[in-house]
Amino acid sequence: MQLDTEKLVTSRKLLELLFAPDCRPSLRSLKRWKTARIIPHYKIGHRVYYDPDKVREKLARKNYIRDI
Repeated sequence: MQLDTEKLVTSRKLLELLFAPDCRPSLRSLKRWKTARIIPHYKIGHRVYYDPDKVREKLARKNYIRDI
């Protein structure tokens, strides 16, 4: 599997991309989802990055995000 590192974002940027400002979950919630393996993540060194497309897909399958 080839990882496209240009698409990877930090946790704060991920929250900005996926959620509207008035209904955005906290950074702590995102970290809990990562620990519980609800959302996919990549560790590069000691830093954690996310692929927004894969996270959105996973949250949609888990019914955490609904398409309107």
